[in-house]
Amino acid sequence: MSVQISVKLLNFDVGKGCFDCLCEQYPEAVAAGMMNVAQNILATANTLVPVRTGYLKSTLAIEQTSNFQIKVKATAPYAYYVEFGTKKMSARLFLTNSVNQHLSEFVPEIEQQIKDLLQG
Repeated sequence: MSVQISVKLLNFDVGKGCFDCLCEQYPEAVAAGMMNVAQNILATANTLVPVRTGYLKSTLAIEQTSNFQIKVKATAPYAYYVEFGTKKMSARLFLTNSVNQHLSEFVPEIEQQIKDLLQG
């Protein structure tokens, strides 16, 4: 089970250039920013995941599928059922809540990575 995050950026100015244009010119900065936020998401997921044996927690991972996409995933076969619940067990939204907690960090982090790249 994985949660895939794709960033679709809105046009707004960063200095003299539009943010979308800068992201297209500097995909490595976007990738670095997304990975930084993904690390925060993973750390939060590690604190929220329910632990009985520790196996589910040990399968939490992030994967960067492209410069503009990341996957936060739990590969335990039963991860889906823990996340979304069953008829007999309520949902324990450890991945969903982790992503939601950090969604607002993507644009500022990508913006900072681009600024650092342009200044350095």
